[in-house]
Amino acid sequence: MQLGKILLLALAATVASAAAVFAAPAEEAMEAAPEMAEPATIEYWTTQDQSDRQATIRLIADTFMALNP
Repeated sequence: MQLGKILLLALAATVASAAAVFAAPAEEAMEAAPEMAEPATIEYWTTQDQSDRQATIRLIADTFMALNP
């Protein structure tokens, strides 16, 4: 039981450290990123061919585009 608590604490510390390390450079990169001259196109391929899953994926993509014109 004690070993489980130690491992959980070590995992939590590792995740927190990784988040701190990778969060700052991403924010700096976004500030320094140049404006794009023309729109980019992203093609999303998936093996999820059920119509309900396709509808969910489309909703997520449309929501992202609405929030990030």
